[in-house]
Amino acid sequence: MWDNCFVSYRQPGMRHCTLIITFMLALAVIPAQAEPGSDNSNRQINHMLRQAAQLGRMNHIRESIDFCNRILAIDPNCGQAFNIKGLGEVALSQNKEGIRDLEQAIKLHGADQQSYRTLEAAHVELNQLPQALAALTAGINSVPLQQCDDEIVRERGEFYVMAHDYKKALQDFSLAMKLKPEKATNWYCRGKAYFAMGEYEKAVQDFSKVIVMEPKNYRVYGMRANAYTKMGKIDLAERDKNKAKLGDIDY
Repeated sequence: MWDNCFVSYRQPGMRHCTLIITFMLALAVIPAQAEPGSDNSNRQINHMLRQAAQLGRMNHIRESIDFCNRILAIDPNCGQAFNIKGLGEVALSQNKEGIRDLEQAIKLHGADQQSYRTLEAAHVELNQLPQALAALTAGINSVPLQQCDDEIVRERGEFYVMAHDYKKALQDFSLAMKLKPEKATNWYCRGKAYFAMGEYEKAVQDFSKVIVMEPKNYRVYGMRANAYTKMGKIDLAERDKNKAKLGDIDY
């Protein structure tokens, strides 16, 4: 299910689909009924923002961007218009333009955590990894910690894993688990980090938690089998390997 939770969303084959989904998620947080403005111009902008968001949800991204350009011609400081436009541009692989507009949205306080995640993805596509990590950190810091999206925290943990900074990765994975303890992916990622560190007993504990939550996730049996093997618990490893084979997974 999570073949490689640390890098899968960055694989080229998944990139466009992932960005479209992120685009939709970000648009979902835009209120269906924006606050009415005090004059006709503000009411017109609110109406056009709702139209731009709706077009984005329908995957009519170019039309959504066009609406945003029309909004910005009326109000050059409309942060939500820059936000929707930037999300669409990144979804269309117009990464430099998307970065520019998302950063402008952030300056104008028109961005949310999904937008920071899209900004990170655009930087990754341009191989600007320090900027990508900075975008995730800025997104995490943009709201009170208890309101943070567990996914942006987990994605930063993935960055730290790839940099072999496992201490910081574990902190982020543990925070993601605290935010969404019911999400098996968070436990799985921390288990893989523990495994990479050689903390096999702790890895087994996290993989076991995933198995309780998702008993038919056969890949996790394979990962736990690897940890048991490292611990010298061959009988338990063989039992898990046999279970993993039910999902055509060879370990």
